[in-house]
Amino acid sequence: MNGKRTFLTLMKKYEIIQEVDEKKITKKEIAQAMRPAVVANYFRHTHFVLPVNEEAAIHMLPPAASAEDPDDPPPVDANSQPGPSMEPQHGPSKHLRQPPDFHSAMQRENVAEISPRLHIASLKERVVEKDSYYSNELERSQTNADRDILELRRKLDKLDLQYQEQIEKLVDKHEKEIDSLNEDAERKVQQLEQNWQLQMSSTRATLELVKEQMERDAQSRLEAAGEKHRNQLAMQWEQLLEEKEKALEVEVEKHRGQLDKMKQELEHAVKARNIRESELLETIEQLRAQLDGQSTTISDLEGNVDLLEGGMQVLNQQITTQSHEMTKVQQQAAIRISDGSAGPAMAAKGSHFPAALSVFLIPFFSERDATREAELHRRLGELATKHAGQQKQWQAQMCQMQEAAQKKINHLLQLLEESHQQCENCKSRQEDTQLIADLRKIVSEKDRELASLTEEKRFYQIELVNRETNNNRLFNSQPIVGVMDALQHRWCKGSSGGCAPSNKANSKQITLVTSSHLPSPVSDSVVQRSHSMDLQELVFSVPSDRCQSLDSSVSLPLPSANSTNNECSLQPDTVP
Repeated sequence: MNGKRTFLTLMKKYEIIQEVDEKKITKKEIAQAMRPAVVANYFRHTHFVLPVNEEAAIHMLPPAASAEDPDDPPPVDANSQPGPSMEPQHGPSKHLRQPPDFHSAMQRENVAEISPRLHIASLKERVVEKDSYYSNELERSQTNADRDILELRRKLDKLDLQYQEQIEKLVDKHEKEIDSLNEDAERKVQQLEQNWQLQMSSTRATLELVKEQMERDAQSRLEAAGEKHRNQLAMQWEQLLEEKEKALEVEVEKHRGQLDKMKQELEHAVKARNIRESELLETIEQLRAQLDGQSTTISDLEGNVDLLEGGMQVLNQQITTQSHEMTKVQQQAAIRISDGSAGPAMAAKGSHFPAALSVFLIPFFSERDATREAELHRRLGELATKHAGQQKQWQAQMCQMQEAAQKKINHLLQLLEESHQQCENCKSRQEDTQLIADLRKIVSEKDRELASLTEEKRFYQIELVNRETNNNRLFNSQPIVGVMDALQHRWCKGSSGGCAPSNKANSKQITLVTSSHLPSPVSDSVVQRSHSMDLQELVFSVPSDRCQSLDSSVSLPLPSANSTNNECSLQPDTVP
């Protein structure tokens, strides 16, 4: 385990060395990459002298200094260091921390100029020292790394040689084991072959005896199974017919009840539709009555407009008559004025009051007429604008009412048409369709069961023929070949010309169908599967309407079977 760990560490170091060789990093590049980190680390442990204003400078510690660990050494001020011109503790730095009111301007300027220069010089010296120190460290680490690289390469070469030797040893060992295993396997195979040949020779005799016994047992079981199967087929067919009749009666009753329910629902729907139609007709009549009322109001408004226009004409006539009278009065006043100016003085003295009155009244009447005319025009304009606004409002309302009524009528007509179409094209309900689908499924299942039963019957008949023919070939006997049918036997007795051809012809045709080897349980299952696969298409190709005629065909003789385009008769060769 320790060796494996050392090997892994060596491999990791070797990969690092390869990466360094690929990148080709030199000492100068490593020093340049590490210099910013060194400078940053140095400045992190130092303090700065920052000028607060133009007159004074106060020594400020960096914020990181207060947050550092207490184990770190306290920062050293550049001004507090011992030098040729300053004392260790009683220098000007102590006085600089005091307020600037206790020093003169000259001292402050000297301190502000000297302290940064000293601090910069000390920083430069420290940077040079650190640079030389880190360059020496880099050279030393590079030499150590080169030495480690050489040592690792030497160890890797040694491990590689050891690994190659171990692989060669394992390969040799593996080849030897393979050779030994092959020899053991060949020896075991030879022994198994010898044992198998001995067992085969011993089991052949037992197989012959077992086959004969199995043939006899199978023949007896097959006869019993055939009889039992025929009885079961007859009983199942009767049960199927009874169940079919009962199911049909039940489904017919259900269907009749559902039809009655559907008729009642249809009658209710027709009644509801008639009620809905009557309601719609009533609403249409109401809307028409509303339209008639609105039309009468419009006609009344038009009559009022005519009356207002007649009143406006009368007012215009009155205005014209008054204007004519005013012109006449003005003319008379002018004539009187002209007559008064041409008459004697007595006449002037006697007519002084009427002339002054006429001069005063003429502008008064003219002004009054102008105001009345302006008032009439204003009132006429107001009435005209009011009438126009009311007329537009009534027209807009009438248009909106007509549009709403038309939309409502169209909607009602559409609903009426949809209800008519729904009643005329009434689709079957989901329950009815589901019931019909279920009935079809039941009928198809019964048909499949009947087809499977007929298929089994045919298979057993064919298997019986094969077993009888094989028995004839083995024991050289001449028993009845085919399915024994009591009805067929009676028909053969009652017929005058016989019911079957000669035994030789039948034996020749039957030999074409039978197999050439003795039957066994495995061969029986194979024959059953093959016959079921061959007869599946024939069974499912029979339509469902012909399934009713299978009841009468159960007792009929077996039809002929096709094998390699040769037909063989399955009727009995001889009469028992």
